Amino acid sequence: MSEPTTEYLTHPTGNILPAHMMPAETLSGITAALRKVKIKLTISQLRSLAVIVQSYVSRQKAKGLFELADLYDSYLLGEKLRTKMLSGQLKLNLTLKMSEARALYNVLDNTEFAEFAIYENNLAFFIISEIDKQTV
Repeated sequence: MSEPTTEYLTHPTGNILPAHMMPAETLSGITAALRKVKIKLTISQLRSLAVIVQSYVSRQKAKGLFELADLYDSYLLGEKLRTKMLSGQLKLNLTLKMSEARALYNVLDNTEFAEFAIYENNLAFFIISEIDKQTV
């Protein structure tokens, strides 16, 4: 006896549905996940953001698979910010894939800003609002 499957995700042959046969809500979610988040920053904002990300990464202790994945995404994001800073431009467009935007949102949401200046706190609110605007 076979296990019950969700009808709309499988074809009568048992194969996974191709995209054109998926429900509209599923396709809408997949399309939204493929979008990129674009944030315009100055070089000083980018430097501050890189400091926040690096301090977050250096303090994390992963306890499980999801924490390890989050830590890895945050580390890759920090490397992306570091290489962007080397461009020498005064104003930059930071383009983030959805996984990078989620990692940045997670970093900013879980950072205690008491040790940072008000500038970094305001920057975090600005970036969180930009991610929210472009993803919701």
